[in-house]
Amino acid sequence: QLFTMLETDGESVYTVDINDVRVGEFYNPTTRTDFLLHVHRVDKVQIDTGDTIKVGFGSATNNKTQLSDGHEYAQGRWSKLILTPSK
Repeated sequence: QLFTMLETDGESVYTVDINDVRVGEFYNPTTRTDFLLHVHRVDKVQIDTGDTIKVGFGSATNNKTQLSDGHEYAQGRWSKLILTPSK
């Protein structure tokens, strides 16, 4: 589970890679409240000892929040990644 934070100024895209292989790509939904937690799931992925897990994001703007010099962008905030072994 990847716990991301919703932002009012954009809907960031997040990626999860294992050993440089993309296993998940997620978009945050729109929100009217900043920093609410949102959970994305990656199911049935094999992870072995020594594997590298990478969480990435792409900043985005929804053009709803204006600054004096242009549009505000979401920062791609996330709080945690939980790995749960299968049974």
